[in-house]
Amino acid sequence: MDEDGAKFGVDASGDWFYGFKIHALIHQPTQVVITAMLLPGNRRDQIAARGLARSTGGGVLLADEGYRGEELFDWLYDQAQTLRVMPSDDSGEGHSAISRASRQAESSFSGLWRRFSNRVYARSWHGLWTSLLLKVLHFNLDRADIVS
Repeated sequence: MDEDGAKFGVDASGDWFYGFKIHALIHQPTQVVITAMLLPGNRRDQIAARGLARSTGGGVLLADEGYRGEELFDWLYDQAQTLRVMPSDDSGEGHSAISRASRQAESSFSGLWRRFSNRVYARSWHGLWTSLLLKVLHFNLDRADIVS
């Protein structure tokens, strides 16, 4: 990999890893991956949020704690016409809808994880990205019941 390749990072559970993080924008009703972004492990999730939000025409973003922060919330709302909702934002009203959407998102990410859980070997950044895109394509075709 070149100088912009894999880096040490911290995962959601606080454990260190060496590699990349994949961020995906998933269409909630169909559970299909609309777009994805691969970043070195040391890059903050907020960078991915801005990139993913730019690929849409606005909407509602259900995100985990990696996407927290008032500055990001304001940027998403002002620049990307996107409202960020997080389970920790829930104050009771609409709790069941947020919980249901969270479970659906976790189910999608769980399906993606099963496809990515095996190591992806590549000699170049382009080879790695191509391998991951093929896995995302298979995931989407599976969600659409085109393949099994």
